[in-house]
Amino acid sequence: MSRTRTVSRLINVLKVASKMEKAPGFANYLGLTPEFYSKLSPEELSFDKDTFHVRMPISPQIFLPQRNATSLSTYLAIIDETTTWAFVLADKERGRAGVSVSLDASWGPAAHLPTDSVDVSAKITKVGRNLGFVQSEITDTRTGELVCHGSHIKFLPMGQLMDFMTSRRGSHIAQWYADNFLAAAQPHDPRPLATLFESFQMVSDTRATFRVGPEHASLGGPIHGGCQAVLIEMAATETITKLHPTMAATLDSIHVEYLSSPSQHEAELLVQVLPMSAQSPIITVKVDLVSKGRTSSVGTLHFLATKGGWERTRTSVENYNVKMSSRL
Repeated sequence: MSRTRTVSRLINVLKVASKMEKAPGFANYLGLTPEFYSKLSPEELSFDKDTFHVRMPISPQIFLPQRNATSLSTYLAIIDETTTWAFVLADKERGRAGVSVSLDASWGPAAHLPTDSVDVSAKITKVGRNLGFVQSEITDTRTGELVCHGSHIKFLPMGQLMDFMTSRRGSHIAQWYADNFLAAAQPHDPRPLATLFESFQMVSDTRATFRVGPEHASLGGPIHGGCQAVLIEMAATETITKLHPTMAATLDSIHVEYLSSPSQHEAELLVQVLPMSAQSPIITVKVDLVSKGRTSSVGTLHFLATKGGWERTRTSVENYNVKMSSRL
């Protein structure tokens, strides 16, 4: 498939999806809109040999609250988006976008270094009857150094109508239908990503609440998979900070498993810090995102105690474990 036809199909699918949303969804606040993709050059946007590549700017617009750099979970949200479109473009006949089974990401050597542009690549490794597997890397555009890397597993079937809409043949029909029968897409919302999380609140050392709105959604559900990852990182980081206010630990990796679709209204996050080994600087944190009493997703995060802070952090975690055990 030529580059022109590939880009055209991607943009058509994105335009139809944007018209089906009641309000700009979570991808809007990552900057990954139809307008963004349509302005990219062949060097900045391509799909070749089962690999989707896109270059995107990095700015404070996508920083989380009280952060001065892009968080790992935000990069995971970008991986979620770009790997999804890799699946759509790789599966020419059915174009299945699928729903997430699991997502993970780890920092690379260029983690936390300042950058104003990154190259995101998503390489399909296997597409089966029901499951698809993809690996992703995000590198600094200027230096080529690895910022982070991740993987995505998706359950691909979404029903005949949705699969047809994103297929090579169906995307043109869907575009015609959207142009003639659907209302115009909501305009791009320029608000920073951080404003979407103003309702996030820690109500105890290990529990947070969050109010869900249309801006957190994707077509696959009321809370975008990447948005869930962001909430999970925020809750885990807040708990670690409360255990050790000097922040002697930094996030190294995050893995999220998706179990069910969350509610459209409220969500809570329950944090558990697992016992820390005396021989390891790794702190493991488990976070359940719960909606209407049902677990929607589970995050496992690994934090690394920084040099000089390992013993202090381990002591803090041990004290926390003793305190929580006494409550049981």
